Amino acid sequence: MTLTVGSRRIADGTIQSVGLRPGVGAYEMVFALYLSVSTGRDGLPRASVLGGRVAARPDGGEPHPLGFARPEQPFEVVCKDFVGTTSATLHLCLQANEVAALEELRAAGDLTFELSFAGTGADEYGDQYVLGQRSIRVPRSEWLQTLRGAGARDVMLLEVPLPLDPEVADGWGELVSNLRGAEEDYRNGNFRGCIAACRIVIDELGRLLDRKWPQALTRLAEGGNGRMTKAHREEAVYAAVRHYTHLAHHAPADGGETSFSRAEAEFVLSATAAGVRLARMG
Repeated sequence: MTLTVGSRRIADGTIQSVGLRPGVGAYEMVFALYLSVSTGRDGLPRASVLGGRVAARPDGGEPHPLGFARPEQPFEVVCKDFVGTTSATLHLCLQANEVAALEELRAAGDLTFELSFAGTGADEYGDQYVLGQRSIRVPRSEWLQTLRGAGARDVMLLEVPLPLDPEVADGWGELVSNLRGAEEDYRNGNFRGCIAACRIVIDELGRLLDRKWPQALTRLAEGGNGRMTKAHREEAVYAAVRHYTHLAHHAPADGGETSFSRAEAEFVLSATAAGVRLARMG
């Protein structure tokens, strides 16, 4: 990053990290900056950085604007008679659906964040404009770790919570581990693996609830709508999702499929996670 006041370079810097902090119904993205400040005279030139516009760019794609990140208070970059350093953080609030949109944009790849700085400055000739740009590439593995640390991986694109922790699941540990494995496959772009793992989750759910999913489909196919209770209809929904997962569970020679889209995996994983949560709450 090169920060200029007018046409004069006053600092070079880097974006050291991109973090994500959980809040109440939202997240805060934090960009940590480090700058090496050039020499000057009598405190000139200087700049007051008000923040920066943030854009996210997926692999091979165009940048998409996210918003304007601000420091907790405007930070000053002042040139003195020696080379100095300074650091600062910029903060950008993101709603859960915006984090989900970033995941959609990422498409199981890496993300590059671009910052375009804005502020006011001055040199020996008076007030000047301030310019500066910098980008940072966040590898997929690092970004997934960031999401995990903020608890953002526990929220699906449709904001369906992924329920429970395997360590405190009270007999549901194997099911939850498989559900989180399905989510891991989804984040990494293994959409067939995600759907196949959801089949295991629903089978395990049937074992825990002592339900026979094929019987639910048979009851529905026989036209017993008028005699079906709410519980019967819920069972039919579980059974229908399980029926869809057969495509990923079987080889093409047995009627299976090998190629699934992100939207198809999202549909199955969202329905499975919501179903587990409903069963657990019931």
